[in-house]
Amino acid sequence: MTRIVGKLKLYREIFGRRGLWLPIKTKLARQPKEVQFLPRGLTQPISLRLKSSDLATYKKIFIDLEYDFPLAKSPSVIVDAGANVGFASVFFARKYPNARILAIEPETSNFALLKKNVQEYPNVIPIGAALWTDNKMINLVDPGIGHWGFRAEESIISQGPTAKVQGMTIDHLMRTYAIDYIDVLKMDVEGGEKAIFENAPPWISNIGVIMIELHDHIRCGCSRNFYLATRDFDFESRKGENVCLMRKSYVAATPEGNSDL
Repeated sequence: MTRIVGKLKLYREIFGRRGLWLPIKTKLARQPKEVQFLPRGLTQPISLRLKSSDLATYKKIFIDLEYDFPLAKSPSVIVDAGANVGFASVFFARKYPNARILAIEPETSNFALLKKNVQEYPNVIPIGAALWTDNKMINLVDPGIGHWGFRAEESIISQGPTAKVQGMTIDHLMRTYAIDYIDVLKMDVEGGEKAIFENAPPWISNIGVIMIELHDHIRCGCSRNFYLATRDFDFESRKGENVCLMRKSYVAATPEGNSDL
């Protein structure tokens, strides 16, 4: 009962009066159903799919503010790797309207909704690819846990339907878009971070802030590879499932939750 009441409150908070009947509509729907609404505080509507992981993702980003880490300076370049349907990119675009934001998402249905959600934000560039260790076609596996759970794999490890997707390295991304330095690298790549951060890639020196969700429950060693590669960062913060590492020049005067590494 508590869970049902909590869900009804969440629907009402997000959708307003529509939230009183949308849970019933969601329960009766056989497939995820796309709805559009105008969130409080935003000037452009957002689309999400009911009966999918979109609602939980929206809550993490716009209600729980899991990417709202205080920074000492406004970023010029943000990379949103594992952008899903674009909620984090929209959040960053509103908070940092002068930043160029590269939103990378490999899954087709997520990418279609991402493009729709960021179309009114000219500083967001949608890229249909998967952040990876090589610039080649790799496997994208659906393990059946929802639209946020697709995993990029060089050789098929997970069980589930598989498609091919273009892999892209940070180096290639920076060359292609003429980027010298990435102020903020946001990553939610469902275990892909284990391979991406292995052997301390040289591009690490060109990153100011990393906001990442680590997935050791999917691939053992994600945290180990990440922390070994980023050992020269100065401060760490956490919000929800996200870890944020910062170089000293990005640390706000009183960074809540920061700890000297």
